[in-house]
Amino acid sequence: MSKDLQEQPKSEEVDIIQIFNLIGNAFKSFFNFLLSILEYIFKIIIILSLFIKRNLIVLVIAAVVGFIGGYISDSYKESFYTSTMIVEPSFNSNNQLIENIRLYGQLSKSKDSITLSRMLGVTPSEASKIDGIIIKPVDNRNELLRDYNEFVKNADTTLVNTINFEDYLGNLSASSYKLYAITVHSKERGIFTKIQDKLTAISLSNYTKKLQEVELNNLDKQIEDIGASLKKIEELRTDYKQLMLQEASGSSEAKPSTSANSFYFGSEKIRPTNELELFKIEESYRSKIDKINVSKAKKTNVINVVSGFQELGTRVKETHKTWYVLGALAITILFLLLKQFNAYLIQYEKKRTSKK
Repeated sequence: MSKDLQEQPKSEEVDIIQIFNLIGNAFKSFFNFLLSILEYIFKIIIILSLFIKRNLIVLVIAAVVGFIGGYISDSYKESFYTSTMIVEPSFNSNNQLIENIRLYGQLSKSKDSITLSRMLGVTPSEASKIDGIIIKPVDNRNELLRDYNEFVKNADTTLVNTINFEDYLGNLSASSYKLYAITVHSKERGIFTKIQDKLTAISLSNYTKKLQEVELNNLDKQIEDIGASLKKIEELRTDYKQLMLQEASGSSEAKPSTSANSFYFGSEKIRPTNELELFKIEESYRSKIDKINVSKAKKTNVINVVSGFQELGTRVKETHKTWYVLGALAITILFLLLKQFNAYLIQYEKKRTSKK
């Protein structure tokens, strides 16, 4: 029995030693693996350094030739002018605006200056100088975040749990944005303001015309109702002043009528009890008029120009010297590698034939 008790601790010591040996071997293998990777990277760096050292003059010549070629190519390229305007479509006209601008862009790329001049109201000579017309949605993250919050409020709970903000952005189509940037490239500097109105002109369907008319009429009616309420407020203010004068003189003959002290705006009954409260109501109504006027301004035109074209475009000249240099270096390096590979194949063939 005592022998068994003495052998058991020895067995446990052996197991612990084996575990430490395994851990040590694992760390050793891991560090050896890292060391082999570092050695491999170091060898690659050495090989690349030797390759550059052996062919430095050839690579410098290739870079110089590429730079000269790029400089000559860029010197023959004409500069062009560019300008951008920001527009805000209404009445769900986003798709139509996008399709119209894309059509103009295709006509400019295909150099169909006759059709483009007719559509944009310029001469064929001016239309031929338009190099591109591009439309892109304006990615206003704050506005999109507000739209996403509205989507979360109205969406089903199970759907909201599966769609985060990034997924929501990924599912947006080009026609889902509120603002769009229209950019025009042209060789003529002063053409931009000439074509601005034509670019934003959209033929309305009967449905859209009717919808626009109804919405504008509703806004006018709201302004008319608020105007009547403001007139009523002025009458109440006159009554309050008269009452204050009577109180100051100690007279109690006439008081503002009960009907004059209350009025309706929509379904809301207003009964102010003092002039300060009357002033707050008036301020609220005037704020509503300002908001309605802003909404009316947006709906008066189907496409609202938030920021128009500059009268004279910004001069732009593309340069490709860097790409020419990189291209020349890439071709030279490929040629040198193929040359070395060919030399290796010749040497290998000689060794094989000599063994035979």
